[in-house]
Amino acid sequence: MKHLRQYIRKLLIEANYFSPPQAFKDETGIDIVHRYKLPSGFSSGKALQDWADANEPKDQTPENISDFYAPIVDELIKLNPELTPLRDAGKVEEWMLMPDEKISDVIPWHLKDIVIGVASEFPLADLLYYFDGSPDTSWNIGTQIEKKVGVRPQWMVSPETAAKQFGLQERKIRGYIRQILLTEGAKSWHAFPDDVVIVIEDLESEAWIYYAIVDSVTGLPNANSSRYRALSTTKDKREEEIWGRIVITQLGARAKDYGQCGGAMKVDVSRTAEGWGPLLYDVAIEYATMNANGLIPDRHSVSMAANHVWKYYMRNRKDVTAYQLDDPYNRLTPEDEDNCDQEVAMEDEDAYDWQESPLSKRYTKEPTTMNTLKAAGKLVML
Repeated sequence: MKHLRQYIRKLLIEANYFSPPQAFKDETGIDIVHRYKLPSGFSSGKALQDWADANEPKDQTPENISDFYAPIVDELIKLNPELTPLRDAGKVEEWMLMPDEKISDVIPWHLKDIVIGVASEFPLADLLYYFDGSPDTSWNIGTQIEKKVGVRPQWMVSPETAAKQFGLQERKIRGYIRQILLTEGAKSWHAFPDDVVIVIEDLESEAWIYYAIVDSVTGLPNANSSRYRALSTTKDKREEEIWGRIVITQLGARAKDYGQCGGAMKVDVSRTAEGWGPLLYDVAIEYATMNANGLIPDRHSVSMAANHVWKYYMRNRKDVTAYQLDDPYNRLTPEDEDNCDQEVAMEDEDAYDWQESPLSKRYTKEPTTMNTLKAAGKLVML
């Protein structure tokens, strides 16, 4: 998923000027480039960015970055009053801070984001949307634009721009998102056929959690449906739809590669039918909380669908607790116990930095789902 944040990161690292709206115009002929008034001495957005890249303080303290970028932002707002709402956009608030972190400790990179956004000629509505909008919604908007013109915009397009430039009304956008939620939304055990259960197979250093058909006589999972694809061998369509497994492991000896990660278990394998993943993840987190210190995402790779599940846990699930993990270099805490490989979090394109990513955290949950499944006769422990 390529959004404005990814391009800002690209610009900051490579210091090469790039205007996604201009690139979109070159490919499609559709001009949504916004040309802002620039301070005296800057003939173009490229000139502004080149100057910022060349003169940005090497000692990147909060005070130095603020002193450098704040006057530029003030001048841009003076020349372009419509930018006024951006003055505090993206500013870090108290609730966003890490333990023992103060507002004064945070580098105000949002000021640089404003300057780069103006220099890159993004539409005003999209600049505002970048700070306050939803990356998921923007991705869906981009998909609709790509269907119309054959090219995906390489930044976060706002609903306002989508409506004005491409005739995508907000009602239609919401309808499209609603369709995705209905298609891919989490499903409940209440939809199980009578002979379908969730199995937890405890193998000491790891656990397999999967859907299965139980034998009507023994009450045990049918060998033909066990472990790999719970309901893959029958012709009944309803049985073909419910399948999935999650394998979670104790870090054990692999802690030397990943870190102790707060004593949590790790997702090793995750494969499910659409909509049937979140229920298995609930059980996996609960089991890992009972048998270790919670669960962390896979440290090698995480699919977009799995990333969305973890993001939902972090942002929306009050019954799930997320704990921030450190990186292997003790950047956050002096203790080693919470050190954890953060490569997947650093590669998370939806996160501005790795600490913002749901993949950088450890999750715990009380066994409410397991208890409900047990009471309903839908959980088998092996």
